Amino acid sequence: MALSMAFQPQSPFQANTPAELRDLEERIRQSLLDSASHHDGDPTRDDWQAAAEKVTSGVLTVRSKAFSNLDSAMHFVGDTTGITDPGGLGTTLAATLVKTPVMMSFNRIQSSKYFLSSHIVTVFGVQLTPVSLDEDDHPQLLLVNFAVKYANNIKNVCDQGDLSDQDKYKAIATLTDDL
Repeated sequence: MALSMAFQPQSPFQANTPAELRDLEERIRQSLLDSASHHDGDPTRDDWQAAAEKVTSGVLTVRSKAFSNLDSAMHFVGDTTGITDPGGLGTTLAATLVKTPVMMSFNRIQSSKYFLSSHIVTVFGVQLTPVSLDEDDHPQLLLVNFAVKYANNIKNVCDQGDLSDQDKYKAIATLTDDL
C-alpha cells in the first residue's frame, strides 16, 4: 500500500529510498492494525480505508470496486494506470510512467501461495489485447509483490543498509500471468 500511496500524484509522501518506503509501510501497517483491533477477524476494506485516511490526514483514501467480468476489470486497470502494453515498454520504464497504480488481491502469485487470506499487490499495468477478454484468459499484469520469500535465505541487495537480518521477504517487479 505504501508504494501505491507514494505514486499517487496528490500524495503527501515520497519514497525515494528503501528506508522511506519501509517507514511508510510500517506506519500504514500500524494504523491498519489499530483500525482492525476494534472488531474480530482480519482487516477489512473499511480498515484499509481508515488506515490510508489516518496516515495521510485525509488526503488519500482507498476505494474498492467490484467487476462483473475479467474484461471490464482489466480495462479498468489499463485505464487507471495508463499502461496497456508493459511488455513493449519493459517493467522498469512502464512502472515509472504509471498514472495511478491499482491495488489488487490474489490467492497465488507465481510460486507464492497465500493460504489463509488473499495477498494485496500494487499493479502498474496490464497487457491488453485488441479483443475482449474471456473469463479463461490470463492477461499479464505488471505488478510489485512485497512478500516473496528469499530462496534459501540468500539476500542479494545493492546496499546492505537497505535490508535487516530480520527481513524474510523481498519485493519484486514482474510481468506475469501466473496468478
